[in-house]
Amino acid sequence: MDAQIRTGIDICDSVLRYAEVEQYGSRFRLLRLGSCYFEFDVSREVFSSDAPTYLKTIGEAVHDVFAGSNASSMHVAVHPPDCLSFFSPVAPSDPPFLREERLRREALLLSDGSASVRLVSQRLLEDRSSDGEIFEWHHGLAVDERVYERLDRIFEALPGHGYSVHLSTQAAALVAGRLLNRQDPVGAFPLAMAVGGYTGHVEYTLLRRGQWFYSHHVPARSSDDAVFFSVALLQRLGYRPADVGRVYVYGNVLNLAESPLMRMLYPTAPEVLNPTQVVALDPASLAATFDSEAYVPCIGVAL
Repeated sequence: MDAQIRTGIDICDSVLRYAEVEQYGSRFRLLRLGSCYFEFDVSREVFSSDAPTYLKTIGEAVHDVFAGSNASSMHVAVHPPDCLSFFSPVAPSDPPFLREERLRREALLLSDGSASVRLVSQRLLEDRSSDGEIFEWHHGLAVDERVYERLDRIFEALPGHGYSVHLSTQAAALVAGRLLNRQDPVGAFPLAMAVGGYTGHVEYTLLRRGQWFYSHHVPARSSDDAVFFSVALLQRLGYRPADVGRVYVYGNVLNLAESPLMRMLYPTAPEVLNPTQVVALDPASLAATFDSEAYVPCIGVAL
């Protein structure tokens, strides 16, 4: 069995975080982990600026980090405010071309058809409606074509390295799902939630028996806001906080792990989502102050 090496990148505010992961069978080994700090908002440069001016600088940093890498693929985590993400029920009997056309029409509708976007879809899990009809949940990720053009310029210094774009909450679901397989192998906790706190938004990921099935984000500004919105999300989907067996928190702002409100409303204490626990890494090799929860997206997309 050949080992596969993948790299993951997370662009957030003025920081580019990166990871390189080697997979051999069901085992994962971390080869690189680090960050590049910039004197400008690198996230804005890539995702929202009308006239980016620092793409060459970002590309040079990426080249310095991954020069000599043997990775077969590169994966970029995109946070919900920087893309269009939606979940849609699809009949299993629909042929692939019909399913893709339906998801594309939905993406155009949600984006008002105002921008040229590239759609990537993924089947999540099978479900059953209240009347017993079986359907499949699919996730659609639509990213502005201009973002791909900017990423092309950033990665052009790494010839032979193709890349793909993934939702940050999908990355969180991959990390949380692997931890759940260790912590709860018999599936005693059917519902788990991961909450990511970032500047300007909070993102939520829900897993059912270890599988990602829904994500959402809101412009929350405080930890209390984040907790209240999490309860509202659960209620909208027909769940209660008491149904949640595990709560994971990650990101670079909002100390939700210590939130008294979250500890009061949920039956389980929130846990910091530490992505280094799903790769072969000696915890003693990291400084005690290392913010492992900030690296969830870049490690998650590389799994």
